[in-house]
Amino acid sequence: MQLGIKRLIKIIIVILLISNSLSGQTTDQKAFIGDWVWQNGNKTFIVKLFTEQDNNGEYHIEGDFRMEENNNGNIITTYTSEKLLGILNGVNQYDKSSIYGNVYTSGKFGGSVRDNILAGDGFHITKRGHITITIQNSCSTCPIKAKWKVKEVYGARTTSVPKDFSIPTDIILTKQ
Repeated sequence: MQLGIKRLIKIIIVILLISNSLSGQTTDQKAFIGDWVWQNGNKTFIVKLFTEQDNNGEYHIEGDFRMEENNNGNIITTYTSEKLLGILNGVNQYDKSSIYGNVYTSGKFGGSVRDNILAGDGFHITKRGHITITIQNSCSTCPIKAKWKVKEVYGARTTSVPKDFSIPTDIILTKQ
């Protein structure tokens, strides 16, 4: 009888591990995955977060962003982090995710962001920053809101790297 219970417990643990591995994200990560929006007048900043698996089988969060402008009902993309790098064997090659990190405390994502909208000198074509996204509310019937905060990564900087980010650095996003 005791052998049967031990075997059942082992089977349950294996099933839980496999189901977490197959889902590709932890419960904490799921709160951040999806589209987030901030509106300011006729401009809309959109962040798309998703999970990716590294070579070790670990899941982390990556993402991209874009700014859109509503010009009399005509939506124009002002900028996007998804840059075309070139064409390889007839296939467009895009810049990999500009947001990279993970949930390190329940309700708080941290990582790096590359502001690749800026013009540089060819060597410093992005401005790197540290990003935190913190869930703000726990109301079950309210839209989920999160604070988006970007800070400069300090260190050696050439004069060719612009001082300011072109992306918003301190806003409240709403999950769509």
